[in-house]
Amino acid sequence: MELRAITSNNNDLRLSELTTARHHAKQDGFYGTTADKSDMKQLGITQQLSRCLSPSSVGCFVTNIIIVFEFVLVNLEFYLLNGGRRMLFLGPFMMMFVVTIMYYPIAQLIERGTTSGGQFEWVSLLVPRCRLLSYCVGWLGVIGWQAFFAAICYGTATMLQGLWALHHPQHELESWVGVMLTLLVIAVVCFVNYLSPKWLSKLELICAFIRVGNVALILAILWLSRPRSTFEEVMTSSGSGGWQNDVVRMLVGFPLCFSAFLGFDSMAHFSEETVDARKYLSKYLIGFLMLNWFLFAAVSITLAFTLGNIDSLLATNTGYPYIELVRQAFETMHPRAALGGTTVIVAFIIVANFAAALSAGTTACRQVWSFARSGGLPFKALKNVSQAPPVPSAGHTRVQQWKDPLPINALWVVVVVSALLALVGLGSSVALNAYNSLAGLALILSYIICQGALFIYPQNLPAPPNAFIRWHLWGIPCLLAMVTGTFLLVILPVTPHPSAASFPWQTVIFLGWWFAIGGFWVYHGNKHYTGIKSTRESGGMQRC
Repeated sequence: MELRAITSNNNDLRLSELTTARHHAKQDGFYGTTADKSDMKQLGITQQLSRCLSPSSVGCFVTNIIIVFEFVLVNLEFYLLNGGRRMLFLGPFMMMFVVTIMYYPIAQLIERGTTSGGQFEWVSLLVPRCRLLSYCVGWLGVIGWQAFFAAICYGTATMLQGLWALHHPQHELESWVGVMLTLLVIAVVCFVNYLSPKWLSKLELICAFIRVGNVALILAILWLSRPRSTFEEVMTSSGSGGWQNDVVRMLVGFPLCFSAFLGFDSMAHFSEETVDARKYLSKYLIGFLMLNWFLFAAVSITLAFTLGNIDSLLATNTGYPYIELVRQAFETMHPRAALGGTTVIVAFIIVANFAAALSAGTTACRQVWSFARSGGLPFKALKNVSQAPPVPSAGHTRVQQWKDPLPINALWVVVVVSALLALVGLGSSVALNAYNSLAGLALILSYIICQGALFIYPQNLPAPPNAFIRWHLWGIPCLLAMVTGTFLLVILPVTPHPSAASFPWQTVIFLGWWFAIGGFWVYHGNKHYTGIKSTRESGGMQRC
């Protein structure tokens, strides 16, 4: 009896210890799990943001920010100019290969370095002796995500204009109205971001379900009501953009498919706020990437076979051919419900774009904050951008006393810069569109540099917890594909003889930014930029 009692007490004690250990490992309202603390210590980073997001919440953020199938609809006019139905059909199959080789190394970098800085801090870890390289990548991230956010806000505003033009055919789309609506979208995004990451994650989850339901509704409407093209008609339609060679048209249209998948690195910028980030984020990135590819393929292939008369779509007064496409589909099914049904579908797409603006604004905020934390931003006015909410005292598992659970100063920088960019549209919509196009250039180049650094210096990052499949054999084709896509995106205009309005001015602005980055480095970065100050305990590697 005494032996049984001792055994029972020992079992109860072990169970209690195990429960306590699991509690501490699973839940710490600020620092996350034990693995999260270990990762931050290994990278030499102080935890400044609360880990209040689950990996699935971050997955919803990324799913909403990409808006892959909405991207096909919104940019349908450019598909019809270069690539046509053939690109709509072949694009998903080409992108299945390209996005895999593009994001698999990024997923491995997320797993090996869970830091909000993303690309520039990974480069800082991989090439510690070259601070200038990581400094340039940091600016690419800041420029790219700032332009990404501004572009989505502007697109949401112009879609609101298109919806108004649908109900008022005599209405002319005024640029100043689009600018004012852009400012309104930016203000709403700022307010929602200010509330709380938890509320924001719930809102993003609701928007993700709305998007999936909207995809099913659009596919059903188009397949049931639109005339269907034959496979031969699809493969012989390569657009009417002015290029005489079909191969050139496909090459000009390919970067558009490529741009639809930019932004999945957003998941890395939430890693310091995600519970058990190292274990789940890389897996969720690949999983949500495949989900978005299926949505992209379903919508793109459906459009290839159900477009009908392309000239009637391009002649719409709404500014968006997809609005006219949906209206014609409802007109065939039920003429009286054409206007109302089109309004509902377009409203859902506007909601999806607004959710993307929320995610893009949050990501841009984290990118600016992390770059300022490393001393990358110049000027005294931006000195306090890296400030974050105070670290709770020991023993606190929940942070209830915070009023600002976000790096609020960085959020204000993003909002102010985006508002100033929107005001550029009052003078020239061409200049505004050119700057918004910088997002693709900056993000693609940052991916190239990260993958090149990982290819050359893979030993400079700690090994991941699970088996790492080496990608060196197909790393070179990956880099070549990225460089080729970037080259085409920068060099080739939409038409062979572009006018001043259609000229790719983003190339000129991008080159100008490189001169500005060089000046910032001489003026500020060379003295104050530190990169990520990390030491690996086992290797004793010194960082800049």
